[in-house]
Amino acid sequence: MSNRETIALEDDDLGIYINEDEEEFDELDSYLEERRSNFKIRPLDYWAANRDKYSILSLLVRKYLQIPATSAPSERFFSLGALIISKLRNRLNKDTFEMISLLKSWGFIIDLEEKDDITSEEVNNNTQNFFIID
Repeated sequence: MSNRETIALEDDDLGIYINEDEEEFDELDSYLEERRSNFKIRPLDYWAANRDKYSILSLLVRKYLQIPATSAPSERFFSLGALIISKLRNRLNKDTFEMISLLKSWGFIIDLEEKDDITSEEVNNNTQNFFIID
């Protein structure tokens, strides 16, 4: 390694974070390299059995494989879509609609009509990282 490369590596803060994420990468790599069995196993049973072996991945899987107990989230999303695409605003691009829907559902877009009881000063102070729809 040349002297210039050594200085660049020392100045780079990446080295601080490499070791922190090493365990996560090792866990993912070992899961991806694991030999797959020929018999069928239910995904939830597999992750329950391997919870200790893949502690971080099992947390993610538990979040993404769970089924909501009600249909309320999907109904709420469709209601949100009806508010975004109206008779007057019906020519939105599919990607634009998707982006607005996601930002709104994640709380990054706030309707001022929904926040009638707050002052404009509070809106300016509390929404620096938000998009606001008038």
